Order: sequence, then structure tokens, then C-alpha cells
Amino acid sequence: MNKLRDNLSPVALPDGWSGYLVSRALVSSESWVCILSTLCTSPDSLPGVQRLKCDPDSEVLRVDIALDDRHRDIVCKHHRASGSIARVVARFRPSRARRNAERALALMDMGIDTAAPLAILERKSPRPESWLITEFVPDLLGLDRIALRELPHLTRRDARRLKNGLVETIAALLQKLHLAGLTHRDFKASNILMGHTANEDPRDSDGISREGRDVCRTANEIRHAAKGLSYTAWLLDLDGLQSVSRPKLAARLRPIIRLTASLSDSPWVTRGDLARLIRLTIRDADLPNDDWRNAYRFVSHQAFHYSQASRQRKKNKLDGYV
Repeated sequence: MNKLRDNLSPVALPDGWSGYLVSRALVSSESWVCILSTLCTSPDSLPGVQRLKCDPDSEVLRVDIALDDRHRDIVCKHHRASGSIARVVARFRPSRARRNAERALALMDMGIDTAAPLAILERKSPRPESWLITEFVPDLLGLDRIALRELPHLTRRDARRLKNGLVETIAALLQKLHLAGLTHRDFKASNILMGHTANEDPRDSDGISREGRDVCRTANEIRHAAKGLSYTAWLLDLDGLQSVSRPKLAARLRPIIRLTASLSDSPWVTRGDLARLIRLTIRDADLPNDDWRNAYRFVSHQAFHYSQASRQRKKNKLDGYV
């Protein structure tokens, strides 16, 4: 993983918080001081705040901020250590925000698209917690939304062409992770954003916004995107990213299992799509036909049980509320 220390610029903050700006963002620190201080004390008072996720130990906010007279959307991910053991461990290891920022920079160096980290907030007492501020990646579409909402609006031919392009892009992403000695334990559809482009993808000087990208947002645009354009995959939520020294075949198939389970509710994702994804992902393994069949059965069986267990967990969480 890339070392984060050389890319950080410290910022003084109140209430025992330590703030750091990622210098690659190329945003003046004066513009960030007020924003980061407000995020530490009362995040709900930030302008244009939207709560995307709220759990007892984590929350995700989308905020519309003004940086040097220019409005930008950022995503703020908050994590609190839960449990007595986790709190003790968190005092002696880097914060989750710092670890995820380091992973993001490492992926960007490998040519893998992910949301660029902009700043880190962390404190160790009274309860270890941290904030990771990243760019908001606009105009891309989640893989889960494509599978559940957009594919039904396409003709069979356009849907097949689109699925083939998406499968090839996801397989290429998994190949890059494998060659880098990495695996993702939470490789689900909602953590993958898809788009397409016919040209280069330059960044603005502030390192946040992007121009020149032809993106897919509606079924009509996807229909046109399915004809001859290259696809892009953005990997989000890097908590599950980890290094693997010598990944075995089962470890390489585990992200496909998680992805297949997350798409189990979509009748437009077929067994043929799964088989093609498996072949493209582990094509360098040079397996005989019997082993290919066994790999397919293994993924299908594990994904089914994972999906059933996930539904049961969600059902138990709703007991007494519905």
C-alpha cells in the first residue's frame, strides 16, 4: 500500500481532533478550516447536508460546500469504534479513515478508479472515531441500480451488449486487484459505480471535479452507451480491501460470490453472465473443463447461502418494527 504520511498537511482543530489535508487535492487549507471544524462539532449544520447512511457506529453524509468560491459535493464518512475491545485496539492502530485514505491512494496509483480522499479527521479519546472526506463522484450509476432498474427497459440485444461490457470491465477490475495482491471482502454491487467514456478523463486543477466523461444515467443513455464505448468501474467502500500474499482459487472466487449474492434479486442477471464473469476473472488459471464446472457450482452454491443468510439477518433487524 502507498504510504500516506508524505501526502498529508496538518490542520489545527478543536476538541482534541486532529485534521489532515491530502495534498493531492490541491485545495487551499484556509478553505477547509471552517468546514472541518464544523464537521467535528455539529455536522448537521453544514450547508446542503444529506444523510446517506446512519448506523449506531457509522454515518455517511453528502455535503455541498463552497471551496474558493466554487461549489463542490463531498462525502463524509464517520466511524466510531464499538465495543470495549475494539476501542482499545483503535487507540493503538491507525484510524479507519487513515487506512481507507491510504488504500484509495494506492488504488489510484494502480490505475483503479475510486473516490479521491480529500481530508482526514481523527481523535483517540474519549472514544476513538474518525471522519474520511472524499470527493463525490457525479453522474455514475451503481451496478445494483443497473441490474434492478435499467436492464428491464432495454431490448434483449442492447441488454446483452451492455451486460457483456459490464462483465468484461468487472473482470478486468478483479484482475487488477489480483495482480496487485489484493482482494475485497465486500465486493457487492452497491460498492461499484459504472460509467462509460469515449475520451480521456482529465481532472480539474482542484482535483475534485471531472470533465470530458460521457456517463450513463438513464436507460436511454445506457442504450446508446452499449454501442462501441469503453466502460469504467469505480470501486467504493474500501473497508473490505486487504492484501493476500498467495491467493488460492477459492479466495479469487470470493469477490464473485459476494457480487453474485448482491445481484440475486435481479432476474436479468443470468447464469450465463455468472459463468462468463468466472471465466474472464480466472482465465489465467488455465483450468480443465471439469474444474470450470466445479468453480461455477462453488460460486452458485456459496452465493445462494450467502444471500439466504443476508435476508435472515435483515429480517431479524426488522423484528418488532414492522
